[in-house]
Formats: sequence, structure tokens, C-alpha cells
Amino acid sequence: MVKRREMEEPKVEIIPARKKAKKVCVGIYARVSTERKAQLTSLAAQISGLTRYCYRRQYPLKDIYIDVTTGKKDTGRPGFTRLIRDCECGAINLVMMKSMSRFGRDTVEVLEMYRRIHATGADVYFQEEDVDSRWENPEQWLAIGAAIAQAENESRSSDIKRGLAMRAADGRSGLYQRKCYGYRHGKDGKLEIQENQAKVVKEIFHLYMDGKSVDDIREQLYEEGIFTPNGEKKKWSRGSVTGVLHQGKYTGDVTISASDNIGSQVVMTEAIPAIISEDSFQKVQREMEKRTRRKVKK
Repeated sequence: MVKRREMEEPKVEIIPARKKAKKVCVGIYARVSTERKAQLTSLAAQISGLTRYCYRRQYPLKDIYIDVTTGKKDTGRPGFTRLIRDCECGAINLVMMKSMSRFGRDTVEVLEMYRRIHATGADVYFQEEDVDSRWENPEQWLAIGAAIAQAENESRSSDIKRGLAMRAADGRSGLYQRKCYGYRHGKDGKLEIQENQAKVVKEIFHLYMDGKSVDDIREQLYEEGIFTPNGEKKKWSRGSVTGVLHQGKYTGDVTISASDNIGSQVVMTEAIPAIISEDSFQKVQREMEKRTRRKVKK
């Protein structure tokens, strides 16, 4: 009979408890610069796309933060201010955004906004650039992504400006038909004279050439019960009166500043019906310069 071998001492291995994965609480940040219809459509698309992204990855969505502003200061971004507050108290630990351009237009601004979130202990994910601050060396990836986005923005901006300049040069720009006091848009979309306002324009020019000051004109318009350009029953502002006196459109010629950074302009003559003759307009401009010089000497 074979003897049983003495049983060996059992080997014991201690397996440490696994570190629990950090629970993700997502906050979506979306921003547009204006309340125009196209921009609001973009806002809805940003939110919709990121919401679907969270759903597919089963990330709990805590809240959505929205700003409609171009400013980067907290006073102009109440949504971002609220986001930072929620990150600081731990309610949000992952901020999702459509693209880096929602932070700002240049690399410096993007990094500045990112650092404010990162300082709270939260992470940031940019969907369009597919950049995640949980990666190694996140600022390096952010700087690269922001630089590319900035270059693309500048390229698009340059193309837009060039297109506007070309349309202005060949008379196709809609800026020629931008409304001002004294005009209204006709059925064809072009400017036509608004007779009641045109009479006021002529009166302002006449009073000024008759020796009246801007304040004298304001007083007379108020006494005559003439509403302000905004349709308010109160005294005209000094800026509104001087704005009328400086408005070259009343001669029928429309000037558009070109987007070439050298101060050039495009002038379309007889673009709209004239309210004031070129001669009267130039006389008023000379008189305004003369009165300004007198004030400076005093």
C-alpha cells in the first residue's frame, strides 16, 4: 500500500480590493454668439448631439449649461459661471462640449477656460476634436486642437470678408440697402423714402445751417412733438441729431468700408433715392468741422 504524501502547506495570496471607478457626472456646455435663428438651431444641434453621446456611453447627464454671448467674462457667461460652481461642489466631474470654439476663438482663451474647469477637479471632453483632458499631457493636445480650430476660423473669416468686399465692389451687397432714419424697405426690399421722417431730416439740416446748435435742434424737435428715431416720445439724444447730420446716405450715395485692414472704402453712387443734395450735405460737414475747431481753441 502506497503511503500518502504529507500534505503541503497551502499557499495564500491576498488580492487587494479593486479601486472603485470614479462615477461620471456629466455637464454639457453649449454656447452661441447671437440669438439669430441659425445660431439657435446650432445651439439645439450641440445639445442634441452631446445628449446622444452621453446616452450611448451610459453617462448620467446632470445638467445642461447654455450661454448666448460673445464675451469671455463671467458677467457675459452666466451658464459657464453656473457650470464652474457645480464643478466646485462636485456635482459635475466631466464637462462635454461640441468643440473648442465654444470656449473661444484663440488658443489662449481656450486654455484659460479649460484651466478654470480643471482647477475644480473636473475633466473636459471636446467631441469634434475628440480631445479628452483625461489623457496624458492634456494641455498639449488642447493647444494643438485649439491652434487648428483657430486657423480654420481665420481662414473662414478671411473668405467671408473677401466675399463681402467682392459683392460690395460689384454692387451686389445687401449693405447698400441697410435702413436708416428717413427710409423704409419697399416691397422689392430696396430702400425708399419715408416721407414724414425725410421732412425731419431736411428740417435738421436746415436748422443747423441756420445757426442752431445740436441742443437747440433737440429742443425744437421735442417742442414739435417729433418722436425719436426709436419711436419714443421724448427729447432726441445728441448722438441721434449728429448721426443724422453725418449720414452720407441722405445724398443717395452709399459708402461701405472694405474688409482689407487698410481703411479703403467702396462707394456706390445713386444707390438709393436722395433726401439731401450733395452740396447741402458738404456745407453741413464743413460747418460742423468749423464749430468743432472753435470749441478746441476755447
